[in-house]
Amino acid sequence: MSVRIAALLALTMVAAACQGAGEVTTVTSPVPTQVDVSTSSQDDTTTTTTGITTTSTTATVASPDPVDLIFTGGSIVTMDPNIGTVEAIAIDGATIVAVGSDSDVAWYQGSETVVIDLKGRTVNPGFVDAHTHILTDTDSLANGQSLALENGITTLAEAFTNQGRLDMFSEAAASGELRIRTSMYMVRTDNCGIDQGLWYEAYPPDEVLGERLRVAGVKIFADGGTCGPLAASEPFLEGVEVSEPFYDLDTLTSYIRDANDRGYQIAIHAQGDLAVAEVQQAYATVLAGAPNDLRHRIDHNAIVTEDIASRYGELGLVPVLFGASAACSIDAPWTDFYKENGEEPGEIVAANPGLVVAWHGDDPWAPPVSPILELFSLVTRGAVAEDGSICQPPDWMAGEGVSVDQGLAMMTTGSAYAIRQDDVVGSLTPGKFADLVVLSDNLLAVPPEAIPGIEVLMTMVGGVTEFCALGAETWCPGSVTP
Repeated sequence: MSVRIAALLALTMVAAACQGAGEVTTVTSPVPTQVDVSTSSQDDTTTTTTGITTTSTTATVASPDPVDLIFTGGSIVTMDPNIGTVEAIAIDGATIVAVGSDSDVAWYQGSETVVIDLKGRTVNPGFVDAHTHILTDTDSLANGQSLALENGITTLAEAFTNQGRLDMFSEAAASGELRIRTSMYMVRTDNCGIDQGLWYEAYPPDEVLGERLRVAGVKIFADGGTCGPLAASEPFLEGVEVSEPFYDLDTLTSYIRDANDRGYQIAIHAQGDLAVAEVQQAYATVLAGAPNDLRHRIDHNAIVTEDIASRYGELGLVPVLFGASAACSIDAPWTDFYKENGEEPGEIVAANPGLVVAWHGDDPWAPPVSPILELFSLVTRGAVAEDGSICQPPDWMAGEGVSVDQGLAMMTTGSAYAIRQDDVVGSLTPGKFADLVVLSDNLLAVPPEAIPGIEVLMTMVGGVTEFCALGAETWCPGSVTP
């Protein structure tokens, strides 16, 4: 049974000249945001005809160093809540230097700065896929990367890393072939629940193994999907078998403790409600009331009953959720149990206020391979069929979406948080990597039904254009093959 069946059938500086009262005048130079400015001043003392001595002060502001690249003339959706959406962004090398108004960012322009006029297009943070297999389960690493980049994915987590795959990624990073930031979750158990031992101990937590490659943590499977049934209280499809979790609670707790005590973040595959509940309890035992500093995760969460929905927040766990919906499969024999407890990202978000929730594509097993189309599904619970038509969600599914703001955050800042890389990616914040996409329109500004029509025109990783759509060369700095 495919994972899709198992996954269900599967976010002023203002230049001012202020004229004071009387003879006092202060001239202030415009100061761009995000810049340390050094000033020098000279006081000119004069005496008026009335005998009153006044002082005129002129401030000289040092210009910032020029940058390599500026995008201007559009919407820069930073997804940084302290910044919001602005007009321009300045990039130098691999790093974001400044964001702000067109006039602010113009301060960073030098004679060799490449300036790209967006002509109303939108720059968005690159999408972060917190759980995928797109680099390993497509026909080649090169093709998997191309597929991810053309869909705007700039950072991802490979959620099934064994020794062979780790070696492959290390070789690709060493040779410069690895074009996407990749975090690896090393398997403690395989997809059938078979223990692989502590082989991952050879690779310390957060170890950097090459350009754009790091060790993220440990992966554990709590129930089936690709091997064996889901662990659920009741069937989700008529005639489809469900089962118990792969392990008893003590065994699962021991696997979690092994990794937690060694400092590894843990990502656990749990689809059915029985599996999710058991994983929550095992984490609770290991954490023992302490905060979840390692950001341990539960991935998939396909069937979640009301009694376990709010426990993610109580424990501080990170739920990582599918975006795709089953709206194009409404004729499948879904059970009442599934209609009541499945396809509910909105309920999980609403039940855990303040909790960071993340998205994952789980590609290529849970199509579509498109964050934009999955955002549409997250928000509307509808889906786009293979022929491009829209599958409207049935009543039992339609009310379980999230807002566009929430969904886009899940795909950027939320997923970056889930892989513990939110200090470097996920938002267009000065100091972070210049990982971004140029989109044909603003995902936050169009009606939800228009989201599927938005196109990825360019994908950039670390200031380098890694994908350029045919006909979009105007917005693609440098030269790259589409």
